Amino acid sequence: MVFNLKKTEILKNNLIIIFNNILIFTMFFFFFITPIFNITIERTCFSFNYFSIFCNEGLTLNYGNISGFVGFPLILKISLTISILASFLGFFFHILKKFKVSAILHLISSLCFFSTIFSLNIIRNNILNVFNYGINSVYFTISWSFIVFSFLEFIYSTISISRYGVEKLAENVFFCCSIIAILIVVSIMGYVLICGTPAIFKIGFFNFILKSEWTPQKNEFGILNLILSSTLATLGAILIAAPLGVFTATFLTEFINKKITKILTQVIDVLASIPSVIYGFLGMTILVPLIKKIFIVFEKKDGPPIVGDSLLAVILVLFIMILPTIISTSLVSLKAVPKSFKYASLNLGATKIQTIFKVTLKAAKPGIFSGILLAVSRAIGETMAVMMVAGNVANFPSLLKPVRLLTTGIAIDMAYSTALFRQALFAMGLVLFVLIILINISFGKIIKKIS
Repeated sequence: MVFNLKKTEILKNNLIIIFNNILIFTMFFFFFITPIFNITIERTCFSFNYFSIFCNEGLTLNYGNISGFVGFPLILKISLTISILASFLGFFFHILKKFKVSAILHLISSLCFFSTIFSLNIIRNNILNVFNYGINSVYFTISWSFIVFSFLEFIYSTISISRYGVEKLAENVFFCCSIIAILIVVSIMGYVLICGTPAIFKIGFFNFILKSEWTPQKNEFGILNLILSSTLATLGAILIAAPLGVFTATFLTEFINKKITKILTQVIDVLASIPSVIYGFLGMTILVPLIKKIFIVFEKKDGPPIVGDSLLAVILVLFIMILPTIISTSLVSLKAVPKSFKYASLNLGATKIQTIFKVTLKAAKPGIFSGILLAVSRAIGETMAVMMVAGNVANFPSLLKPVRLLTTGIAIDMAYSTALFRQALFAMGLVLFVLIILINISFGKIIKKIS
């Protein structure tokens, strides 16, 4: 048995060395000489390797009396660049006998193949758009060297990873997932930072944050009203939803039959999964007219009419949206409290209500606050539902007046914004990003103290 294990290990090592040598010899031809793919347009063939794709901006095509320029998608250049860099680094780490790192890099390189296929479809659509669909046939042929190279890299990485067994394989997969998640967050933050920072410098930090005039036509970009509206809407929704959600979860765990609780829990989970646009539609058709009817008595003759689209409508819609999330997370936290805590309290002479407030809720506090944090993040980042009931006017926040929030401001204006206006919208997104980070840090410290 020991002999067989050693024989298997030697075989795996030899296969890894063989595959590595094959990849070294084929990579040069694959990236620099052999075409990666061919485009055939009306029987005219264009061949491209890595350098022709990366160094050129695109294709200059002639069709009859019409000529047009078709750019290469950025995703194609990025995927190929990542592929070649990952391959080179994989060989480098293989020489250093870091087989695990080498395998992961080769795996990333082979997976870039799929994003390349996706980008080829974008090129095809660009070609058809340039010639207004005057071209009848556009075909893509992926080079066999590209397919073989990617397949060999995948086999190489699989064999290398298998040397470490299932546990190490799972560890590598989790490691790759965590790196990808971190890279996504960092790239999003970096992109928003790069695009939004110039506007803050041009407008001025205090002018941008502390002024309330938002008129892009006059190059006046003050987002104080938007920040206040977003903060008050989120705060109002949480102040209503948090106690109601926690008490509802307590009622379901302590005072109702388990079968009924199970049914109601499923209903709550369904409510939590409903798309936000549905909540916005219900708010627009039910809440907004209802607010107008109820508060019409406060309408002044000389003042603006009460239309129903207001901060109050936003608070109520957000409250309805986040309530199922708070109930669900509170239910899980309350159920996780050991029953021995409750029995010990009851045996010491405490009533059921005293046990709930003094023992159960205190023990479940960290989980409950985590659920509230999740609800806050959803409320402050909500766009579509809020846009449908807010009125979308950059007024100073008032309960019965139309308001504009940070998220709705970005969504409404991004389609037609240019130059400084677009940069100001990215800066607004940066402010929203920072606001969410501050909320997360604050809640994190609160949860840590409670725990």
